[in-house]
Amino acid sequence: MPTMKRIAQIFLIACVMLVSSGPVYSQEQNQSTAETTSRDDLAKLLARLDQNPSIDRAYAAFQRGYYLTAFTFALKEAVGGDDHAQTLLAEIYANGLGIPRDISKAIDWYSLAAAQSNGHAQFSLGLMHSSGNGLEKDLAKAAEFFKLAADNGIAAAQHNLGIMYLTGQPLKRDVNQAVIWFEKAADQGDMDAQYALALIYKDGPQGFKDENRAFVFMFESAQAGHLDAQVELALMLFRGRGVEPDPRRASRWFIQAANSGHVIAQNRIARMYARGLGVPLNPVEAYKWHLIAQSAGYSDTWLDTFVSGLKPSAIEKSLQKSRDWLAWR
Repeated sequence: MPTMKRIAQIFLIACVMLVSSGPVYSQEQNQSTAETTSRDDLAKLLARLDQNPSIDRAYAAFQRGYYLTAFTFALKEAVGGDDHAQTLLAEIYANGLGIPRDISKAIDWYSLAAAQSNGHAQFSLGLMHSSGNGLEKDLAKAAEFFKLAADNGIAAAQHNLGIMYLTGQPLKRDVNQAVIWFEKAADQGDMDAQYALALIYKDGPQGFKDENRAFVFMFESAQAGHLDAQVELALMLFRGRGVEPDPRRASRWFIQAANSGHVIAQNRIARMYARGLGVPLNPVEAYKWHLIAQSAGYSDTWLDTFVSGLKPSAIEKSLQKSRDWLAWR
């Protein structure tokens, strides 16, 4: 969903103009010409903003949670044909924000906006077809809408299209096409697409394996907050895949993912504390993380054996630490 794009674009352009310069004559003449041009252009742009403020007000109200106000401002513009306003109304109807939920009306507004090549509306219709929410479940139709949205630069649609090519459902399996669409989404910072590329280059089909590239994409996805990527990155660092082995850095990523609730990371960091790999030997921390992983249903007989040799005082400390951690979740 676009948010405040017009205001942002106007002031971004204005700021660029304020620091731009025309042809160089003398420094004074050049500065005077640039300042006059900037003032004139800025005035024109602000005048354009004043001509149609309703949709911008609608987005501002929507962001602040004033959904009825957003609805009121957007409705007039949507009826007048503004595709952004139509998409905003569809979102409000689809989620029942401030008004009764009405999927039928949401579909109508999404469809009008999609017909004007609004990528966000096209993506939403693709999601509805893929899940069967409000529309008949039809993966082929979903793929059509994802393709339209992907062509309009919607990163999530590019990622979904890549998944469809990679899995062969409903599109014919084509890893090359999958990589093309994943890379388009990854270039926009989509962490799911970055993770998908990392997996393809790490363990993918023949002709695609490239552990150095896998590490780069895995790192980018992990940095963006993808938990599975953080665990995979830690494993690559620990095992030396695509990079020199580095248990110390691996432990940092395991701890970060473990604290975010990733059970595999919790198990791995427990083992590292138990063996003193990448972290100082710490039986109390080892058992703490083992208990936390166990609470999520993850078992490990090796750690069970390790714990059986701990002193009662260490066990009590671990129990208290695990209870404290779980209490703050």
